[in-house]
Amino acid sequence: MFDRLKTAFRGKRFDPSPRDETWRWDPSGEGVHERDLFVVVHPAQSSKIVIMLPGWDGAIDGYEQKYVKLANYLVEQGVGAVVRSGNPAIPGHPFETTCKAILRGVAGGALARAEAICGYPSPQLLLVGWSAGASAIAALAPELPRVERALLMAPSGDAGEETVISGLNRFQGDLFVVVGANDEVVLDLPQRLFALAVGARSKRLEVLPDCDHQFRGAHNGRLMSQALLWAFADAPGFPDPEAGIHLYD
Repeated sequence: MFDRLKTAFRGKRFDPSPRDETWRWDPSGEGVHERDLFVVVHPAQSSKIVIMLPGWDGAIDGYEQKYVKLANYLVEQGVGAVVRSGNPAIPGHPFETTCKAILRGVAGGALARAEAICGYPSPQLLLVGWSAGASAIAALAPELPRVERALLMAPSGDAGEETVISGLNRFQGDLFVVVGANDEVVLDLPQRLFALAVGARSKRLEVLPDCDHQFRGAHNGRLMSQALLWAFADAPGFPDPEAGIHLYD
């Protein structure tokens, strides 16, 4: 693997600076009504790209810029490059459709621009989503190219419960699910979805005590950041309240 990466990077100009980009996507999912898709790219020389998708109408940077911090953390820890977007509710389009269309647009755009993002022509994808973003990942993970692992943080059924269940039934990569024991929004849905992921190569579930749907509090913010390394870098010890980084109070 190391020799292949050296060959891929040799002689290529690679800019590691984070950057805002505007891609094109179709919120209808039909390929006929394109509009701008705003993403932030955190480049890194790697054979992996992490795709981050927030919850319903989630802002691209998140509360207290948590997604910015998480993306920088993943790059610093050598997990891979990161591409992230918001998850806006688009007037005139059902959110069930748009959240999946955004994921398709971000994943497809990242693969098409892979050499500029990670210096590698055919990277693996690591997908992480929160709530509605996690539901879109659950629904589409088996259909997207080169998805190795998926981390679902408090997954909901916003992408359509039938498509979420169907996707998890067919996903053959490594699956990680994290949910708060006090989640008042999705209740026990994540546990039920986890049980339905019968085709996964491996799967792990963690239920965090004293944690709600928003992962409120500095303690749970640290666990959120640690969860990404647990899922994508095989970091041991999760959940450990002393690990991870501070995201918010």
